Amino acid sequence: MNLAAKALFASLAFATSITVGAVAYAQAYPDKTITVVSGFPAGGGTDAIARYISNSVAKTLNGTIIVENRPGAGGGVAATYVKGRPADGYTILQTISGTLSVEPVFEQLEYTRDDYIVVGAVARFQEAIVSRADLPWDNLGEVLDGLKNSDERVTYGSQARNDRMVLAQINAHAARPLVVVPFSGGPDLRTALLGGHIDLGFSGSRHVPLIKNGELKAMAVIGEERYDSLPDTPTLTELGIPFALNMYSIFAVPAGTPDDVVQKLSDAIVAAAKEPGFQKLATKLDIVAIPLDSSKASDMVDAQIKQVKETKALMDE
Repeated sequence: MNLAAKALFASLAFATSITVGAVAYAQAYPDKTITVVSGFPAGGGTDAIARYISNSVAKTLNGTIIVENRPGAGGGVAATYVKGRPADGYTILQTISGTLSVEPVFEQLEYTRDDYIVVGAVARFQEAIVSRADLPWDNLGEVLDGLKNSDERVTYGSQARNDRMVLAQINAHAARPLVVVPFSGGPDLRTALLGGHIDLGFSGSRHVPLIKNGELKAMAVIGEERYDSLPDTPTLTELGIPFALNMYSIFAVPAGTPDDVVQKLSDAIVAAAKEPGFQKLATKLDIVAIPLDSSKASDMVDAQIKQVKETKALMDE
């Protein structure tokens, strides 16, 4: 065998070994514990989703999954952590779509959208602006009208950048700005509302039962249309504030994760989101179960990025 032939044989053998190794890896996955890193605090709607889906995926993959909460910065703390982990499918980010579609558009962060492969989405949140039940207003329009003839200070509890976009749009149409009070997640924000420490707040889930039992009031919803659960609550658009952007619950892995592993995770996540148990949880959390595979979920995040960039351009004018 001449030298050229030997070189060709060696390269083919090397390529074959890589292919066989990749197939073997995918077949073996998972052979150790997977960690799902949730970007929001324990006890909230995002955390409940993380735990349900993780439990189902663990059964499907015949593996073990633990959920670790790393709240802060609208999911950015968790996203930064996951970016630094090996791209092997054993560390998964679970957060809201805004962590990838909103935060990096507004700030130079330690991560960008390109640092991740979105492996799936499971639900769309029905975000709303809510208030303490004892306040005199019945919707956000009345709040804004009241600010025209009053020097009263109205506080607004915020969880993440996406709802600060909402606040920016509201303040652009208000006689006087609402005052932002930051929170790391929904549970603390709701506690502050119920305790009378803030006036208004942004809620991604868990607000409907509190509204129905008279502890909170719905001021406005963030979607393009009114929600079935809050049929009497106007959208921001109806109130003259041209903004609508619902967040999704997503799962993502570091860029470079093997395609076969991404596919395994995507299939298992979509299957979990179709289960009757998850549909029941979605109803409880006042979210809409919408299973999206890796391709569709990635397209959704990229479409949000485009919308957010357009909104930011308007805000910067």
